[in-house]
Amino acid sequence: MSPENSKLAGTEPSVRCHTNVPLSKRAIKRISLQVTSSMHKRFREIALEREETMNSLIVFALKRYLKEIDELEARNEKLRIRLKR
Repeated sequence: MSPENSKLAGTEPSVRCHTNVPLSKRAIKRISLQVTSSMHKRFREIALEREETMNSLIVFALKRYLKEIDELEARNEKLRIRLKR
């Protein structure tokens, strides 16, 4: 599936991510996941409904989680700075 057709933009290998470096130029790492049968089944159903791969859904979820963590850390740092005054 091409990036233009991807419903979860940013999950295809040729698309640039937050570092603005094409994924094809960066090292790709593999991870293994242990999930329950019901979670696997639900991921598979969602992937089929959205015409995406399970991998693209997981990458999307991980990127979203990391973005939320970064935003939370930035807010906490701003709060620490304000409290020091």
